[in-house]
Amino acid sequence: MSIPVLVVFLLSNGLIMIRRESRTPGNLLSFVLGLITVGMLITFQQIFSATNVNMVLGWAWILAAFVLAYVALAFMVFLLAAWLYRAVPHTGKARYAIVLGARLIDGKAPPLLRARLDKAVELYHQHAENLVLIPSGGQGKDETMPEGVGMAEYLYNAGIAAICGSGFWEAWSNR
Repeated sequence: MSIPVLVVFLLSNGLIMIRRESRTPGNLLSFVLGLITVGMLITFQQIFSATNVNMVLGWAWILAAFVLAYVALAFMVFLLAAWLYRAVPHTGKARYAIVLGARLIDGKAPPLLRARLDKAVELYHQHAENLVLIPSGGQGKDETMPEGVGMAEYLYNAGIAAICGSGFWEAWSNR
């Protein structure tokens, strides 16, 4: 059962990435892996339904099937753990939240990162503004600024000024 669930998640995540982000190889990875998995399952069935099976090809596909089953099982364990963790009520109040970065496009947050930042703003206001948001992320070769700084700028424009300490924006703009 874990392999079909993995295929559904890979293909649906790939479609979400295609709709919300650009069609770069990194963004297409989950969709392509889902298609490869479907292709593997179809060819696996066709190979072993034939009467004459090449032993080397047969053993290679058996090994590939075991690897696929292992990855799918690990994914199901992760999914179950995430579901159980979400079901546990949180009693303490969060004081800090790390907002994970993603690639900036022309110094701006793409839609997927903006959704993550908007969720951080929502959490900030839910916690009566006692939550410290920590944007994170480095600077890629094709980026004009570090991801964390671009994210901090987005949060600053959303009205959250205390996340970077006093004087941050003056120092950043005068660099």
